[in-house]
Amino acid sequence: MYRILSVDDESTNQKLIQSALGQYYELSFATSGEEALTLFQSVAPDLILLDVHMPGMDGLKVCREVRKLAAAEQLPIIFVSALTTLEDKLKGYEAGANDYIGKPILLPELASKVQLLLQQKQRYTEIESTLNGTRQAMFSAIHYAGELGEVIRFFENSYGANDFAELAKAIFSATDHLNLAVSVQLRSADREENFSSREIIPPLEAELLSLARKGGRIISLNNKSIYNGKGVTILVKNMPLDDSELCGRIRDHLAILLRACEAQLELIETRQQLRAVRNHQIDQLCREVSQQLNGVQELIGQCACELSDGYQEFALNLKEAALLADIDVRQQQALMSALKPLSHAQETSSKQQAAISQIIAGIITSLTTMRD
Repeated sequence: MYRILSVDDESTNQKLIQSALGQYYELSFATSGEEALTLFQSVAPDLILLDVHMPGMDGLKVCREVRKLAAAEQLPIIFVSALTTLEDKLKGYEAGANDYIGKPILLPELASKVQLLLQQKQRYTEIESTLNGTRQAMFSAIHYAGELGEVIRFFENSYGANDFAELAKAIFSATDHLNLAVSVQLRSADREENFSSREIIPPLEAELLSLARKGGRIISLNNKSIYNGKGVTILVKNMPLDDSELCGRIRDHLAILLRACEAQLELIETRQQLRAVRNHQIDQLCREVSQQLNGVQELIGQCACELSDGYQEFALNLKEAALLADIDVRQQQALMSALKPLSHAQETSSKQQAAISQIIAGIITSLTTMRD
């Protein structure tokens, strides 16, 4: 039932109002402006009937005081007064009144105007409620879009992750933008690693991460929640339980984040397996190339030795033949000069052997770098 506050210093007028409206509304009465403001605070009326001319604080001043606390759409005020000139009504309008009724009071007019203004008030309340709901939905959508953007960025940041540490860094980048403090455990078939957004992870948290992965998909305790997935467990240490809507959005985002982590872990595992196969192939290639080049080096070295020995023996035999043939010194020098190409060939062979050694070392170094 709507509450109406009637303010008038004449009891006759109050009785008329009681007879006209008493059976439809909950009425309260005040006989002065000061009493009206007191009742206004305690009764919280839905509409005020207000006389203008009263001893002490008049109706215009009461109306202005009320308007400091409640707008015209929220609380209708009807002046009920014998002062009905245009100037009087303009003063009432300026003070914040919604309507103006002259005295003597016509009860049907009073009832009609009261009903109309209360209907408008109800309509305003419904519209305001709808607008508030729309605003809330709009703000929620904006927040959700922004938060979802961080999750999408996680996909981008995590795609190039080559190991657990890089994946954990991408997770923390997303959860930091959601204002979450988290710890994470990432697992594969042969190892597990723990990480914290606060850099240092306490021993108990590490133990909880290992134990919790054997529990359900989601484990909650007060403002702490654990989300389990294949190869990943996320411990959230500050869920915003005081904001149920935000809390619900974060749960949705974490569910998406968890599935994305599972996919990235499989991708990291596949990359590591491919890298291991490639490294094995490179190791094998290093051994084969090294063996073949060492064989070439040995062959060149053997040729160089044979060439050197042949050159020395040939030079010695030539000197002996020159002595037996009684060749003079000038002729001996001419014969030895003819042997210089063989000497150059020996030197070239030694340089080739050294160059092959450098080539072998360079190839082995390059293949080892490819392995990493």
